[in-house]
Amino acid sequence: MEYQFTQKWTKEDYVAFATNHLLLNFLKIQNIILYSVSITYLLITPLLTGNWAFHFVGLGLIAILGGYVLMARRSAAKGYERNKESLSIDFILNDTGLIYETKDGKVTENWEQFSSVKETEKYFFMYFAANKGFLLAKRDLNDEMILFIRNNLLQHVVNQKKLKLLG
Repeated sequence: MEYQFTQKWTKEDYVAFATNHLLLNFLKIQNIILYSVSITYLLITPLLTGNWAFHFVGLGLIAILGGYVLMARRSAAKGYERNKESLSIDFILNDTGLIYETKDGKVTENWEQFSSVKETEKYFFMYFAANKGFLLAKRDLNDEMILFIRNNLLQHVVNQKKLKLLG
């Protein structure tokens, strides 16, 4: 079976991908443990020592982390404006994988190559390397195509723990 479609990514799509990518790297278990332990220690230091300086440092770190996410989203929106002409991509889905064509050429990604996939109500965030991936906006996919993608991912992706599918 084969499906062909074209996607024109919007600013919302581009920002959603950048935010997902940031959070994917930021919210690794070792990072969560490190941030939680460090910030918790800084926040409770006044109870142990009576010195409030570290408490305010902890609050400052929380504000910096939140600001970092907001700045990344803003930067992604600016990146979209610089690259919006190149964000129209032709896709072909088939039993061996996903083929996409941009102005730079045609690329084939076999289903086995995907290292992680996260599905949301609006998107498939698909990665075939730690810093290499793309999204598929569901608005351009019919139910049959979505089911086809899910089934092929479930059949072929080696590390099933890295699949977060809705259906």
